[in-house]
Amino acid sequence: MSNASAAMTIRNVLEEHVASEIFTHKNCFRGVVELDSNMTTFDASTLCFKSNIRSAPVWDKPTEKYIGFFETRDVLGAVVSAIRTVQDMKKHEDKSLNSDDEAEAFDQAVTDSFKKIDGINGLRATIKSLAAKNAFVPFHPESPLIELCPHLWGTGNHRVPILDKEFVDGKCINIISRTDLVRFLSSNLRDNPNMNEKINESTLKYRREVVKVVDETSALEAFELIDSKNLSGIAIVDDEGHLVGNSSASDIKCAISDKGREASLDMDILSYLACVRQANLSTRFPSAHIYEDATIGQVINKMAKTGYHRIFVADKDKLPVGVISVGDIIQFALDGNVG
Repeated sequence: MSNASAAMTIRNVLEEHVASEIFTHKNCFRGVVELDSNMTTFDASTLCFKSNIRSAPVWDKPTEKYIGFFETRDVLGAVVSAIRTVQDMKKHEDKSLNSDDEAEAFDQAVTDSFKKIDGINGLRATIKSLAAKNAFVPFHPESPLIELCPHLWGTGNHRVPILDKEFVDGKCINIISRTDLVRFLSSNLRDNPNMNEKINESTLKYRREVVKVVDETSALEAFELIDSKNLSGIAIVDDEGHLVGNSSASDIKCAISDKGREASLDMDILSYLACVRQANLSTRFPSAHIYEDATIGQVINKMAKTGYHRIFVADKDKLPVGVISVGDIIQFALDGNVG
């Protein structure tokens, strides 16, 4: 077996199938949540979190065009700043707030932080400038999947929009995310022997440096680390360094939804995640990892099963030694003609 066999196999699937086939895949269908460009950052974030999505296309009525994607990851810093503001307020006033007063203070702090995102002070902030940072690059339902891949990996976007048949002035009829693509690959490649190629014997490139926090770290400190390093997620380890979980930027959603009443970021990160994932019954997997001798197929299948955008690589002692992202798998396939 050549080093490129798994990559070439994945690439062949991407070349042979089109976007519309993902729509009908039972695990990948979704309706499109569309945001109006005049929405506030707070309202857009809340709607995305309630809809259990990380981003949504933004429609501008005056120009009758999509101006980009609103990404909840872009507001992480504002939420972290707001929560830190409330904590500092309680500390300086040397008193505890009841749940309603704290929720009101949190709501105001978040609103003020969101206004600062757009450089607006005292005025109504909207999502226009944030959405414009995330390009809206549309595709046709019959576009080969291989054509979508550079936009799912190289541009920093995690999803691409599919427009209706009118295309030029058409409306978005579906969104294809990195996870949708991985689930499609998993379904089509599950029994393919080429997927037995081991990651440590392949040309798959992935990050060897793992950013992690100890499980006793507060949720707020964990999210501050994610934000400061501009990451989408981090590993959680015990006091001996063993992998015990993982957290992503989107896990902060419950702090916004209930305004810190139940899912307080004062909690340690594992307790906070237990609260978040109990509230969201669709999230059942506390952690996801594979070992250094895992196969390419095992990586793809685990990503497909959990819906996680990254899988941690652990050594035989379950110490994290790397992290493989969906983007790494896509790049592996795009490089499949080399070898």
